[in-house]
Amino acid sequence: MKRIIVLLLGLILVAAINCSAFDGSRKGFVLGGGIGFAPYAHWSSSADDWTFKPLVDETGGAFASHLLTGYAWDDRNMAVVEMNWVFYGSDIGDIYGDDVEVHHMFIGPAWYHYFGLRGHSFYSSVGVGRYGFGQPGTIGVWRGWSYMVSGGYEFTKQVQAGVVLVGGKGEPCCDSDSDLDVGSVNISLLLTVVAY
Repeated sequence: MKRIIVLLLGLILVAAINCSAFDGSRKGFVLGGGIGFAPYAHWSSSADDWTFKPLVDETGGAFASHLLTGYAWDDRNMAVVEMNWVFYGSDIGDIYGDDVEVHHMFIGPAWYHYFGLRGHSFYSSVGVGRYGFGQPGTIGVWRGWSYMVSGGYEFTKQVQAGVVLVGGKGEPCCDSDSDLDVGSVNISLLLTVVAY
């Protein structure tokens, strides 16, 4: 899955360079990414059959990041595919006696709206997409539906800072006799560069 995402992003980048995008006008192809911190990252699990004990209800801080690519049809609106994720160490590793890192992820279409002039504008965005939760590099990932809502300020041309709320709920991806569900929500503070 990671290879497919990297390949798609590479193809999009090559296409963008070849089609003379990045001319300073927000209208047209856009490509961006950002990093930050999630001061609130929460996840919990539930199961009616109680086969997975203990059930988890955990909150902590996390590293946050995101990528986006898409098209702006005018100076104030753009439609993108966005991938937003957080990574952090989980206390669930104490149960197994090792270090465990978990991630929450949103990937899907989102709409950005800018309320002012390029370089000095508040913005908002909303999206609905796929949800991912689990340990990086494992096949035991929970998948489901997710939402993303954000807002912030573009304080210079192509650089913006914002607050992102992502939530989702998923079920195990693999065959399982359990009805274990996992849900998560995180609030991230991100600094983002959007090339247009």
